[in-house]
Amino acid sequence: MASPTPLDNDALQGTELVLCRHGETEWNVLKRVQGHQDSLLTAKGEAAAERLARRLSAPGVRRPVAVYCSPLGRARRTAAIVASHLGVEAVPHEGVIERAYGNFEGLTTQEQAERFPAAYARNHRRELDYEIPGGGESRRAASERAQRALLDIAQRHAGERVLVVVHSGLMMSLMSGVLGLAPNHNPRVRALLCPNTSVNILRWDREAWTLACWGDTGEFDEGVAAAAAAAAAAAAVARPPRILGFVAGCLAGAAV
Repeated sequence: MASPTPLDNDALQGTELVLCRHGETEWNVLKRVQGHQDSLLTAKGEAAAERLARRLSAPGVRRPVAVYCSPLGRARRTAAIVASHLGVEAVPHEGVIERAYGNFEGLTTQEQAERFPAAYARNHRRELDYEIPGGGESRRAASERAQRALLDIAQRHAGERVLVVVHSGLMMSLMSGVLGLAPNHNPRVRALLCPNTSVNILRWDREAWTLACWGDTGEFDEGVAAAAAAAAAAAAVARPPRILGFVAGCLAGAAV
C-alpha cells in the first residue's frame, strides 16, 4: 500500500467540507436502522434534497466545487440531486459509507432490545470499540475511517469548498472523534442531532478540523438550536480551540 500523502497545512488552510445527511427515507419514517442496507427517499426527502441544492447553488453563496457521497443509494440519490444544480458529477467514496450495525439493521429500537438485549445494552452504553454482532462496526473504527476519507477529499480540493453527503450514524461517530467527545463518557454527545439534509461545516484551521456549523436546516428551529447549544457546551469543555461556533437553525443561506 502506498504511503499516505504528507499533509500540506498551508495549502489546506480554509478548506471547507460541507457535510450533509441524506434526505428522509422510508426506513427513517419507520424508525428502522439502515446501516449498510437501504431504502428509498420519501417524497419529503426528495423535496428537501431539491431545497438543499437550490440553497448551495444560490447567487452569492460559496458554491461547492465537487460533490462526494456514500456509495449507498439514499446518499447517492441526494448527492445526485444537488450535483445536478452545481453542474458536477457526484463521486461515491467508500470511506464515508454509513457505520455497519450488524444484526440491528432493519430493526426498530424496540426490536433491537427484544431480540438482542445484551448487544442492545452494550451499544446503548456507546462503547467506543464495541462491534454489534453480525458484522457491525465500532464507533472508533467508523470515526477513524471517516476522518481518513475526509482528509483524502480535502487534499484533492485544497482551499476549496466541497459537499459530502453522508449518514447520521457516521456523523455522530465522526464528530465525537473530531471534537474529542468520548461518547461512552459524555451523555451530551447525544445532543449532536443531525437532521436530514442539514448543513454541517468542517473548516481546516491550523492543522486540524474546526466545526464551523452544525445542524443548520436553513430555517430557525428551536429544537435543533437548543440541541446544538447543549452540544457546544459539552464540546467547549472537551476541546475549546477546535470550535469556531455552532450555527443551528440559521436563516436560509446565512451559514453557507
